[in-house]
Amino acid sequence: MWLEQTPKLMEGLEKIPVKSEEDKAALSKEKLATSLEASAAAMAKLLQESAVKGKVKSYKRSPATFYSYLVAHEWYHIGEICMTLTQAGYRLPDAVLYGMWEWEKL
Repeated sequence: MWLEQTPKLMEGLEKIPVKSEEDKAALSKEKLATSLEASAAAMAKLLQESAVKGKVKSYKRSPATFYSYLVAHEWYHIGEICMTLTQAGYRLPDAVLYGMWEWEKL
């Protein structure tokens, strides 16, 4: 959503369709990793440009607040994934659950 506000940052990015079984079958770890890396680079550029301008397009608060929002939102999804896996009977090992907080090892 935030990158779509700045078409220049969307160049080279593509949304990953997952509505049909054919779409899902076409996914690979490599495709996801490449897409996440490209998205991360675009978001980094958005944050850098916003810090210089002092404003994030279509966001009412400061770039620092926007960054905090992004971090919180990301961790919401991580929690959601962990909960869904647990409820489906695939509890993540403690090493993974605790390891995701050891950022210096990433």
